[in-house]
Amino acid sequence: MYKQVGLVTTGAVKAGVGEMTARRFLGRGKLPSELRLPYTWRTREDPFAEA
Repeated sequence: MYKQVGLVTTGAVKAGVGEMTARRFLGRGKLPSELRLPYTWRTREDPFAEA
């Protein structure tokens, strides 16, 4: 939206996010889904580990 509108405030409103959030995304240059790291830890023992 920012590239189409030219203003961070207007682009943020059209995208449905806050202005500071939009600035954060623009500053990082990546989408939030691209920044999320997959977790590698387990919360409990695997009950099928022996099978």
